[in-house]
Amino acid sequence: MTNKGGKSRIIIGIIVIILMALVVGSIIYAQGKEKYNNLGIEEYQKGNYNKAISYFNKAIELNPNNAFAYNNRGLAHSELKEYDKAISDYNKAIALKPDYAIAYFNRGLSYFATGSYYNSKPFESAVSDFSKAIELKPDYVDAYYNRGLAYCQFFHYYMKLPSSAFPRGIEDKYNKALADFDKVLGLDPLYVLAYAGKGNAYYRYGDSYEEMKRAIAEYDKALKSESLIVQRVGNKGLAGVYASRARAYLYMEEQDKATSDYLKAMELYPELMTAVGHQAFVYLDLRQYDKALELSKKYVDLTEAEGDAEGYYAYVCRGMCYYSLKEYDKAIPDFKKVIDDYESHFEAEAHRYLGMIYSKKGDEKRAKEYFEKAIELCTKQIDRGGITIPGAYYERGLSYMGLKEYDRAISDFKKVIELKTMSDREFGHMNHYNEAHRSLGVVYSQINETEKAREYFEMAIELYKKPGGAKHKVEEVEELLNKL
Repeated sequence: MTNKGGKSRIIIGIIVIILMALVVGSIIYAQGKEKYNNLGIEEYQKGNYNKAISYFNKAIELNPNNAFAYNNRGLAHSELKEYDKAISDYNKAIALKPDYAIAYFNRGLSYFATGSYYNSKPFESAVSDFSKAIELKPDYVDAYYNRGLAYCQFFHYYMKLPSSAFPRGIEDKYNKALADFDKVLGLDPLYVLAYAGKGNAYYRYGDSYEEMKRAIAEYDKALKSESLIVQRVGNKGLAGVYASRARAYLYMEEQDKATSDYLKAMELYPELMTAVGHQAFVYLDLRQYDKALELSKKYVDLTEAEGDAEGYYAYVCRGMCYYSLKEYDKAIPDFKKVIDDYESHFEAEAHRYLGMIYSKKGDEKRAKEYFEKAIELCTKQIDRGGITIPGAYYERGLSYMGLKEYDRAISDFKKVIELKTMSDREFGHMNHYNEAHRSLGVVYSQINETEKAREYFEMAIELYKKPGGAKHKVEEVEELLNKL
């Protein structure tokens, strides 16, 4: 599924597992004579959703005022990701039965499923529906839990500068999310997914090593009761908790712990796309290219099967693996796929990689064209402003390096360092402030300014050794330092 011209997420790091309730427990059995409704339920429970819909159609045809049949058909459409049809069915069920708390809840789930980082309107509708369900049924624990998740979608630390606070309205949603998860635990202490919900809230709202430790403490509480999680949401839900904790470990640059959790998530649910994609990038970061390639191939397959509009992550990842393994002819189609079929933050990086590939192949003319296009895209991004500016300067600096325009590369890397209040943070699995020091060391070594290269390599090593500072990169920089 392509997305040229559409909006996309900034970078893979924004993706966080959302622990939607997988078992809504709201299929309603009809009374006696309404056999088609009951037959539809039987097919639904077998996973035969299209067949279930055909039976619910007959039930509605025989009794157009059957709110339960509309609700049940809505659930089947939801399972098929036909959310507009599902919402339409829930609307009809609610019109027929205005006190139908379960239909409000199910409609809230469908609204939630259609929201995104760039489109929070559906989350507002979800909050409204979950709130109505709670009004009608004050002890509706699933509604409190999912409303907490919906509130969490309004904030993420990528939405602000590290030194700034969220607006008061966002802070209010954060507090409401925590209150909902606490309410869940008050109503049902065995609903341990609420601890994972609190972990997600702390992860998304916080932007510091200490806040990530706080999030991990909540995930730990949830994972003490794995069997309770499986009972409620199955292996996929448990895998989601492991993947969420892994993402917090990535913020802290604890690659080994993140890897352990992602592998556990994939053991529980091999098709968990977020775990597959994130771990592929982790292996790349650790320079374990064969493992990265194996997962990146699976990542591409999953995004294609799902029709994922943000599949550029997968193609970039696989292309980077092929490049690292010097399989350049295999890397080229992946990077061209990113450029031709998607509009994303990765376009500049895809152009830069193609520049590096054609340079390796000895085609300097084509290499120059791709490097210059990468620079053009980065410059536009810088001119637009926003929180991605440090990454754009850093990417442009790398592209200038490809053209051997070292003075311009140095200027861009120093700009990243100058923007410390924006760049000294985890953003998409990278701290651009730290990486700019390392890259300056590389540039100065290439132009034989050994003392300056040594200075920046030593600073990079010290930065990497700090908590959350990518200790796994220290050895690599020490190797560069020893070569001076």
